Amino acid sequence: MISEAVTPEEADKLKIGILAEPLGAAITVPFAFLGPGAWNLSWLSVLFFGLFLKKRHKRRYGDVKD
Repeated sequence: MISEAVTPEEADKLKIGILAEPLGAAITVPFAFLGPGAWNLSWLSVLFFGLFLKKRHKRRYGDVKD
């Protein structure tokens, strides 16, 4: 449900901003059983998901400036 005025590149940038946190949340659930420290540290995975999604975007659309 995205307006047709939004380009595919803009839609992908939006996904980068939105998708990193839910992916990180899904990964952190098993770490919660290990303890609160492990669970908190596992939230750093959000940074890696953000970097991965940005690299994927650059591969797909080239080096597009914001």
